[in-house]
Amino acid sequence: MKKNREEIWGHLMGNDIKKIGVCGMGGAGKRTIVTHLNNRLIEENKFDYVIWVTVSQTLDLIKRKKIKKVRVGKLLGMLNGKRFVLILDDMWEAIGLEEIRIPEPPKQNGCKLIITTHSLNVCKYMGCKATVHVKPLSEKEALELFFEKAELDDSKAPTLKETAKLIVKQCAGLPLAIVTIASM
Repeated sequence: MKKNREEIWGHLMGNDIKKIGVCGMGGAGKRTIVTHLNNRLIEENKFDYVIWVTVSQTLDLIKRKKIKKVRVGKLLGMLNGKRFVLILDDMWEAIGLEEIRIPEPPKQNGCKLIITTHSLNVCKYMGCKATVHVKPLSEKEALELFFEKAELDDSKAPTLKETAKLIVKQCAGLPLAIVTIASM
């Protein structure tokens, strides 16, 4: 996950790419990675605004025009001339930004757009120039996460290691599943 975070951070700090896709299956850690970056952006004050929209919860409302044009106008006015990062989390379908009344990030002032999705096609349609694929954890990483979250020391409980391997295998390397099971 650290490698993914640093790759995305590099795109955020660079000037070449304004749209970044973060793609992977559910539970792979996309939201965790982007949450970490969101917090780092706020702490380091690199942008005027960092805006997070969970699209799966708001897309239908926007499409049905329940969000008034007045609010969108205020948002556009607030962002005009400002340097911002817009995070669109959990996009299940590709849609034009203008259709959902979200301003296209202007390149000239270093604005960025991050999209998290399970679909590579969504990243492509949305015009992401960089796409980071979040893959399941390796067996070693998965075991480390399991023991950390279960608050177990694998050196003090060697018999647990084989059982943990079986559990982790069933979790398919997905951090969300591993953390959920280990926390029980």
